[in-house]
Amino acid sequence: MKCDKIQPMLSAFIDNALSARDTWEVDRHLAECHECQRSLNEMKRTIKLLHDISAFEVSADFDAKLQTKLSELQPKPDRLMWIKGLSRMFRPRLLPAWGAASILGIVLVMMVFFNQKPIRTVNMNTFPATEANFVQQAKVQNMAFSAVNPLEDVSIANLSAHPSGQLGSNANASE
Repeated sequence: MKCDKIQPMLSAFIDNALSARDTWEVDRHLAECHECQRSLNEMKRTIKLLHDISAFEVSADFDAKLQTKLSELQPKPDRLMWIKGLSRMFRPRLLPAWGAASILGIVLVMMVFFNQKPIRTVNMNTFPATEANFVQQAKVQNMAFSAVNPLEDVSIANLSAHPSGQLGSNANASE
């Protein structure tokens, strides 16, 4: 037999309440298994200790006094009642409602913050520079950006890419 079958039988073994066959099986197992021997010895010591303890005598009205004191006791107020209330709000059946409410809140916040005035676009007709000058400046800058070493300063590349060495309105004035 295995330990899981023998362990429940140990108490009956101590009380000599097992059949002859079961007693023989337990004896045979105990001869081989030190764990079950240790459990049996602990049970025997516990039983011996309980038999050696003297009985404690109580007064005849002990039960009545105890019941009176217990009925007078009031439960202490729960200091952490708010945690219980919070846990009731997040019961499993309420979680889908909380999820829907949080998504709705996020959508409302996004609508408020992202419903700002659109960014103003620049009307190119308001600038005094002609379209040809604008195209020329864009070409010069694109050439400068494509020729730039990533570790160098971009402004130096812009100055060297422009034929007159100047950019912007100063270049247009000198031409």
